[in-house]
Amino acid sequence: MAVYPYLTIYLANHLVCSVQLRLHSLSLFALGAIVVGAIVILTKKGTPQHKLLGYAYFATMALLNLTALFTQSLYKFGPFHWLAIASLPTVSAGIAVPLFFRHHRNWQLIHFDLML
Repeated sequence: MAVYPYLTIYLANHLVCSVQLRLHSLSLFALGAIVVGAIVILTKKGTPQHKLLGYAYFATMALLNLTALFTQSLYKFGPFHWLAIASLPTVSAGIAVPLFFRHHRNWQLIHFDLML
């Protein structure tokens, strides 16, 4: 009987830490996506740096959206969850065009359209 209070406190602390970790990681991914996205927009296109930053932007946005979808245990499913669902295919399509469709004549136009 005496074990249960300690187990309850442990589980409560673990839940609070996991919630705080999720919120902190969500904030870090969002900040990373904003910073990297701004650098991608402001620097010259087509360089190796642009390509590397594009991969970093994709990674931060994918992690941001996936983390946002798992916050439904904290909040009800709301507009930010719908935006994360809408953003995942858009970001994925934006990186898929240069990776898989470079041999097409208009791949840059399609890539640009998906980036908007």
